[in-house]
Amino acid sequence: MQYLIYTLLFLILWVGVRYLLIFQRLGRAVLQYPHYCVKAETEVPEFVKQLFAGTGKQLQDWGFEPCCYARVDLMIVGEKRWQQLWYCDRHQTFAWLSIPALPSPTQAVNVDFETFLADGTLLLTINGRSHYIILPMPATLIQDDYAPHLEQQWQLHAQKVEALAPQNPPRLLSPDSFLELLASHESATLSHALSQKKLSPQDSDHFTLTLATAATAAIQIGNGTQKEAPLTRQRPQVSPPDITIPVEAEVEAYYYLDLWETRQPRPYWKGGILILSLAGFVFLGSFFFDFVTVAILIGVLFLHELGHFSAMRWFGYQDTSIFFLPLLGAAASGRKDNATLTEKVVVLLAGPMPGLILGVLLAVIFQGDRATAWTLLTLWLVLLNFLNLLPVLPLDGGRVLNLLLFSRHPDAEILFKLFTVTALAIAGWSFQDPILLFLTVVMALSLPNNFRSRTILKRLHQNAPGGLSDDKLLQHLFQTLKTCGYDTLPFAQKYRLVKEIAQRYQEPHASWGTRLGLLVLYFCCLVGGFGAIALSVWLNTQSSTFFG
Repeated sequence: MQYLIYTLLFLILWVGVRYLLIFQRLGRAVLQYPHYCVKAETEVPEFVKQLFAGTGKQLQDWGFEPCCYARVDLMIVGEKRWQQLWYCDRHQTFAWLSIPALPSPTQAVNVDFETFLADGTLLLTINGRSHYIILPMPATLIQDDYAPHLEQQWQLHAQKVEALAPQNPPRLLSPDSFLELLASHESATLSHALSQKKLSPQDSDHFTLTLATAATAAIQIGNGTQKEAPLTRQRPQVSPPDITIPVEAEVEAYYYLDLWETRQPRPYWKGGILILSLAGFVFLGSFFFDFVTVAILIGVLFLHELGHFSAMRWFGYQDTSIFFLPLLGAAASGRKDNATLTEKVVVLLAGPMPGLILGVLLAVIFQGDRATAWTLLTLWLVLLNFLNLLPVLPLDGGRVLNLLLFSRHPDAEILFKLFTVTALAIAGWSFQDPILLFLTVVMALSLPNNFRSRTILKRLHQNAPGGLSDDKLLQHLFQTLKTCGYDTLPFAQKYRLVKEIAQRYQEPHASWGTRLGLLVLYFCCLVGGFGAIALSVWLNTQSSTFFG
């Protein structure tokens, strides 16, 4: 029964975190009026023409002719797309070809069919993306059948145009007139959302989603991805087998995801995430602990993460925040791409050490005290923080040891991770602890990525020339992924893999003297933690709390 409850709670947590991550990303979005800039064909990169060529041939078979290329500043600030406009005279319909934000061999190009009708309504037929339309679009008729074939999408649009034509025929527009009308139509969408209080103005040209709009959109997108999943599985069976994504397109997609990670959230957004995650921690924790224990755990975990957070701020990390992980603990996050090895190790050790010191001080101060809450607080402070120093991933001590000894040696890192998985599995099975078993599964699932990193790093050290710029290094990494057979991975997974390898490849080299000094520091903290455990236990055994 206990395992069933834990399984249900972990499923709730898994789903909740997915929606929360979407909500967090939407909170970072800044919206603007879109802008279309027509480009001469000579200005268009060859990889863009290469990607559009196959879909363009299909459109020509249906009576479309190419009009122009454009570089588009989309409604979300920082998002740019190469697009190509095509026109079908028979249905007075324009087709927009664009490279998806995260291209894949099964979806290398997005196509939108758009027809302006006589009354000003825009008939818009898209495919598998309607759940990403988060603002109401006035005077717009949207169709989306989530069809695996582009031909099905076009037939749906053409049939609707023909059905509407007797009462509301399509307007005859030149490409320039269409682009002007389209920009005006999208600007009206933003103005309408402002009037409906779905957006908050930053200035006259930039806007952010309100909390209610972001929450509603997160639910819509989260639910929509479930509807999109069967379409994603069908596409490999119907897509041409020879489609490959150029590395230049993958580099653009990399910068797109990196832009989202580096966006600064609104000031109150982090506080909202902290409060929501804390509420989830209290709710799920109440199934297993009494109120006093939950309150003590919150205090101990917050102090631990505050140590990490303070060290990050001291060393100039950006986008720092603290949040709770229901059933699992808490975490502090921050970003500094050029952090030194010393900074990384100090940030990791700054979490457990304040709690250990405070635990010992409380044990001394309240020796002999009958206040069991203080005794419980002391034990939690010392125990949790000492456990975090143990040389086992994903604990702080394991991460320190991995940084100092294994991270630059992929084979050794894999062996260390295998040792960790084995240790967690034995401990979880021996103590019948579902949380340890859950961590075992999580760590085991990350092992394939370590093997991929090992293969790519070895190939990179053999073939990569020195002095590569960031763009050239990223292109080389994505090309290495292809040659290693990892091109079919989802792009979000490729992004994580490339980002991790690029950081390893470019990280400042620390001397063995520095590594040895940091290793001595870590073992001093570990021995100190063991001493804190022993002292606290000894002081408590002298306490009348234990003997009445």
